[in-house]
Order: sequence, then structure tokens, then C-alpha cells
Amino acid sequence: MVRRCVQEDSDLSIVEGKDPMTPITKLNSVLRSVAIAFLVGTSMSHLLAQEKCSVEILTPLSGVTVQENTQVKGTASFSPGRFLWVFAHRKGLALWWPQGAGSAVVTSGRWEVMATLGQDRDVGREFEIVAAVVDASTNQDLLAWFKRAEESGNNQGINLPSTVGECRIAATTVMKTR
Repeated sequence: MVRRCVQEDSDLSIVEGKDPMTPITKLNSVLRSVAIAFLVGTSMSHLLAQEKCSVEILTPLSGVTVQENTQVKGTASFSPGRFLWVFAHRKGLALWWPQGAGSAVVTSGRWEVMATLGQDRDVGREFEIVAAVVDASTNQDLLAWFKRAEESGNNQGINLPSTVGECRIAATTVMKTR
């Protein structure tokens, strides 16, 4: 014997030859759709957050020779409450030196910082320069480092600080000349 079921529902058109969708089945279908929409939305939000934070060093380009004092220029975009810092060190050293005596000022997406690369004895050596975005707490720590260095005359290098996770660190490597 063949059973034929016909149902008319406000959510469905006429369904022939199939069992009607039960309220539980409808609820499961709706919940599945909501979960998928949430996951897609969360993934998109994460991708958009990553796009909101970008840092690039435009000059000096990797591989060029530069003098002890060199202007580092770039572009950046990040959310309020974040700060862009430039650091430099002689390649091969573990410690880094913050540059510019404070966070870089970003105007219309552009920034520049004067970097001092080592001492006279470092002529002919490679230096790495990085630009990184940090949070407010790390910004305060770096400002305190500058204050201590200025007061004591001791500007020991530091470990590269923690950076904001969604922002990649921009880097360039240059050779120091006289």
C-alpha cells in the first residue's frame, strides 16, 4: 500500500510524497542555519580585523646601504589604542633598540622615524629595522625605557616586545656605511 501525504504550511509549499516536516526538524534546520551564519560572520569579522591592521616599511629598502642616522618611512593602519614603534639592531644580536624616542606619529596612513644604527665600529655591518604595533601597556613600558635611558645615560637594548597579534611586523635589512 502506498501512502500519500499532502501538507500545506505557511513556511512550505505543498509537499507531496514526503512526510511533513515536524516542528523539531524545523527547529534543527533553523538552528543549523543560525550556527552556520554565526561561524561565517565570526570568520569574516576576524578577517576584517586583520585587514584593519597593516604596517609596511617603504624606505629604506632591504639590501641598501645607509648612514648611521637614517630616516625610516612607511605606511600603517591600525585601531585606536595601538601604537607603532620602530626598533633596530645589528643583525645577529638578540637585543633591540627602540627608535624615535616615542611611538611613530601616523598621519593619513604615513609615518617616519629617525633611526640611529649602532656606533662607528658597526660600519659595514647589517642592521635589521622593524616596525611593530603594540598595545597601550607596552607603549608605556617603552616610554619608561626612554626616560630611564635619558636619565641614566644607559641605553641597553631590550627584547623585542610583544606586539598586537593581528598586526604583522614589517622588516627591512640594511648595511651601515659612514
